[in-house]
Amino acid sequence: MKLVKIEWSDIQTWPGWNAGLVQEGLDVPLQVTTVGYLVRKTKTTVTISDSTPHIGNVTVFPRGCIRAITEIK
Repeated sequence: MKLVKIEWSDIQTWPGWNAGLVQEGLDVPLQVTTVGYLVRKTKTTVTISDSTPHIGNVTVFPRGCIRAITEIK
């Protein structure tokens, strides 16, 4: 399995009334980076694991939230 870095956008939320955050343009998705071993890529998802050669904890990303996938050598 290849070691990859996935850069992706995540949902951001705040409790309560936050008109000021919206007016200031802070209502944007969070930018996140996750590293793991590539298990599978499909048209709609990318799956990674935190361990190799055996698959451990698994994270599945919807393709629509992924900004970039880079192999780590």
